[in-house]
Amino acid sequence: MHPHRFTLSLILLLIGFSASANDSAYVDIRFTSPLSTDKFTITLHDGINEHKLKIPGQLTWKGELFSPYGFIQIDYKNSDTSNIFKRIFFPKGRATVVLTSEPDPGKYFSVDEKRSENIVMYEALGGAAMDAFVKPSFDIFISFYHKNKHRLGADTSLVNRAFALGDSAGLAEIAFIRQHPQLYVSYWTFLTRIYKSRLLSNAEIKEFYDNKIPASFKNTKSGIYLANQIQTKINISTHQLFPDFNSKDLNGQPVVSSALRGNLVLVQFWASWCKPCIEEMPELKKINEKYNGSPFKLISFSVDKDSLACRKAIEKHAMNWTQVFGDVKLYNEMSYYPIPQLYLIDKNGHTIYNNTITRDPDFQLLHKILSEQLGK
Repeated sequence: MHPHRFTLSLILLLIGFSASANDSAYVDIRFTSPLSTDKFTITLHDGINEHKLKIPGQLTWKGELFSPYGFIQIDYKNSDTSNIFKRIFFPKGRATVVLTSEPDPGKYFSVDEKRSENIVMYEALGGAAMDAFVKPSFDIFISFYHKNKHRLGADTSLVNRAFALGDSAGLAEIAFIRQHPQLYVSYWTFLTRIYKSRLLSNAEIKEFYDNKIPASFKNTKSGIYLANQIQTKINISTHQLFPDFNSKDLNGQPVVSSALRGNLVLVQFWASWCKPCIEEMPELKKINEKYNGSPFKLISFSVDKDSLACRKAIEKHAMNWTQVFGDVKLYNEMSYYPIPQLYLIDKNGHTIYNNTITRDPDFQLLHKILSEQLGK
């Protein structure tokens, strides 16, 4: 090779490597003696994906950062009912988080900011102001929860009240973001929570993104991803194409959207710990039995993290239809946290029923659509 061409190729290679490296981050979590890793959980978010570190074996993380700052939450389980946690932002490059013990049992641990490197505490990027703004609503919610937590499973009215109080705290966050859209904590909260909640309609989410999120955040990879996710939410709610999926069921058989064209496909997102999810299983079983032999397919995607709990629930509730566990990619694409969720996809792949935007507690609308489509 001509020496000048070799030099040019090397320069181009280094430029490409540098561009990739500029988006990378390396995080090192250090526990200083006598602090132990027992009862700690560490969650890291890169702007698109959440990662749970496997303690004590995994105390480092390396990957691409899609936002100006990534986020770390460090939780210590203080008791059966309370956690102590610290929240940290980190930019691209190498970050070191040094944790040290505290003599006060109520604090237990802290972040040693002097010995840590390349980090910014959550409070410094607007977190302190947001927490103070939301605190009155949040305190009411927490007080209600602790007072009634032992009765929540048996009293639907209490559950609804808890949801309403939780929504009040979320609405306070939205009010804060509207007032302070330039703060990074505002963008981060909208990116990781608000747009996935039920607090705003899809049109309101789109308007919020277009008119409140600064261009400096929108132009990041996470900002572009956020715009795409919002559009997906709109597509699903306006009877456009349902997102493609390619997974495997619990028996290892492929579950692929393209192979299901020509069928009506009812997709459920559920979890073994979700009481409303379990309550709808008998009706789903009736639907599955009624349309057995028709061009119809029922698929349940579990968002459980515990495989055994998932399998026990499937057996207990005789869920004898296609079950998917361990693949939450499609659930994440829905960009909507609450479960259960039900979507009916027509023979061409369009969403024709979506219970996240249409209240259908007795499945009357779902039955009507299925009957019209399948003639039973």
